[in-house]
Amino acid sequence: MAAGRRVPAGAQPGGLPHEFSATPCRRKPLRIVHGATGRLVISGRMADVCAELDRLAALEAAAG
Repeated sequence: MAAGRRVPAGAQPGGLPHEFSATPCRRKPLRIVHGATGRLVISGRMADVCAELDRLAALEAAAG
C-alpha cells in the first residue's frame, strides 16, 4: 500500500470488500421443498444444488 493511501473501513488491502474475502463463511444447508402442485424448490450453495440436480437426473435415467 502506498504511503498516504487510506483503505476504506471494511475493505482489505487488495481492494475487495470484506464479504468477498477468502475467509470461510457459514455454509447454507441444502433445502429441498416438494410442493403440493408438483413443484420442486431447491436452495442452497450452487455446488450443492447442482449435485442434487445431477442425482435427480441419474435417478430419472435409471427409472427409464
